[in-house]
Amino acid sequence: MKKISVGIAGYGKMGKIREQSFQLSNLIELVSIYDINEVSTDPTVEVCKTFDDLLETDIDAVFISTFVNVSADYVLKSLQRGKHVFCEKPPSINAAELNAIKKFTKTSNLILKYGFNHRFHYSVMEAKKLLKKEKWESLYG
Repeated sequence: MKKISVGIAGYGKMGKIREQSFQLSNLIELVSIYDINEVSTDPTVEVCKTFDDLLETDIDAVFISTFVNVSADYVLKSLQRGKHVFCEKPPSINAAELNAIKKFTKTSNLILKYGFNHRFHYSVMEAKKLLKKEKWESLYG
């Protein structure tokens, strides 16, 4: 099975967490990293000077772990260059940025996913209630 080749834009806390998870997978190969600060990493991973340089590397997908002021721009550029995208939340600064992405994805077969925190999802909240109730009953029968 062919590995998915990926690049990371934003090599802060979340970018490093992504890299660690990629190292544990035999399905993903980390090819390149871009960050505004210099980074030292595995010598087999290309460190890019610009985001556009990252998109020039031989990658199938981009993981975007940047500040929100550039994330929407990076998502759209990646999609326009034919890359699948996973982006940390929030997706954009305003609706106009998000609408430009939405418009592009309507005519694209590329995958775009956002890393929203689901602790407020109904099913997760209900599971927490059940766990609290179970803990309470086990303590006080």
